[in-house]
Amino acid sequence: MSISKIVAGVIIIVIIVGVVFFLTSGHNNVVTNTGQKNTSSTQVSNTTNSTQETAGTGKHTPILIGTLTIGSAGGSVSTILDSKTGYIYAAVQNTNTIYVVSGNSIIGKLNVPNNLSDGLYSSVYASKNDYIYVVNGNDIAVVSGTSVIQNIPFNGGFALQAVYDPLNGYAYVFDFSGMVLIISGTSIIANITLSGSPETPIYDAKNGNIYILTDNLNSYLPMYPSTLYVISGTSVIANISAGFGSDGLAYDQYNGYVYYFENFSKVGYGNGTISVISGTSIVTNLTVGPQPNPLVNNTSNGYLYFYNSSKYGFEIGVSAINGTILIGNIIGGQLGDPQPSLYDPANRYIYIPLSASNKIFVVNGTALLSNVSIQSPLFPLYDPQNGYIYVTQSSGDISFINGTTILGNIPLGTYVGLEVYDPVNGYVYVPGGYGTLSILSS
Repeated sequence: MSISKIVAGVIIIVIIVGVVFFLTSGHNNVVTNTGQKNTSSTQVSNTTNSTQETAGTGKHTPILIGTLTIGSAGGSVSTILDSKTGYIYAAVQNTNTIYVVSGNSIIGKLNVPNNLSDGLYSSVYASKNDYIYVVNGNDIAVVSGTSVIQNIPFNGGFALQAVYDPLNGYAYVFDFSGMVLIISGTSIIANITLSGSPETPIYDAKNGNIYILTDNLNSYLPMYPSTLYVISGTSVIANISAGFGSDGLAYDQYNGYVYYFENFSKVGYGNGTISVISGTSIVTNLTVGPQPNPLVNNTSNGYLYFYNSSKYGFEIGVSAINGTILIGNIIGGQLGDPQPSLYDPANRYIYIPLSASNKIFVVNGTALLSNVSIQSPLFPLYDPQNGYIYVTQSSGDISFINGTTILGNIPLGTYVGLEVYDPVNGYVYVPGGYGTLSILSS
């Protein structure tokens, strides 16, 4: 699964919160299987070392307080957060069991009908009813607390991803064929068929619209362009010809614009185009370098950062857009496998991990502040309690950055995935590659 398919609140390329993450569903099949509390000890390890204050800051360096075993088969763990209860739902890829974690204990286990081929990456949290919609191939499991309260079959399709509209409370779930199910609570209230294979859904908080980009199999040919569909409620209100060779969508919370990234202006290698969309209309088209890809949005000034790719597939340069104005190149040269990037709301810096280059670019506005050396950085996370940036590494470590300074790191021992911060207890949960979930406290 590609990184752009997932993301946090690093841009929601799926778009994670601050992290780019540009993404992104009436049967009464009541599921009788509910989660049972696990009364056995679930804390594999608890550290006893005390936190140490970072000199002169009044802050404490995070410590590892426990590691939970998620399942018995090992494998890559993914998570999703219920921000109201603080529950963390964790599952191992290609298994059908979801573990419910509260604090540093497992409090329940839920079984879903099919194996989670994509883990929980494609699932969504619905804040209006406090449900988790688990996208699971032929089914969508509706989870509340420690129970599966409904199983909604995706008849005739294979559910891939979902996006949630907090204004109307609807979940939009779509599959490869272009089918979109719209779910309210535990019932399907409508379905829409789109032309092409949907990918990269995003939600526009300013107007409440859902934007879904579809790619035809031959989208690089001029007679088969991609299409951007705009959905409001249960209806398609516009479809926009999106050019050839899509590289995703981005939403700018500052100005409410949606940005469509097009690989090529014409068939063949050449300049790319970024279309700026307001509502259902294209405001302007910006000509940029080849194969533009979104990175992250600075919500304090509206800057949207992106990079290009060379003819031979190398990522090159970092540039920025301010609304409808192309600011231009900020960082030149070859990058080296950029990962989901992060905006820090405290210092307003942008953190761009470059896994193959073993460094993180720290950007302030249009200025490169620092190259922070760190081995194979992957996913950055902002901790609002101490203002630190947590960065997982392919080596299995997690490092902590304050501004442009590395404070230290904790070896977790396995490949680590996309972390999540729990606002209820202040813990940071780090999924591991061998069925583990590490818990950090600051």
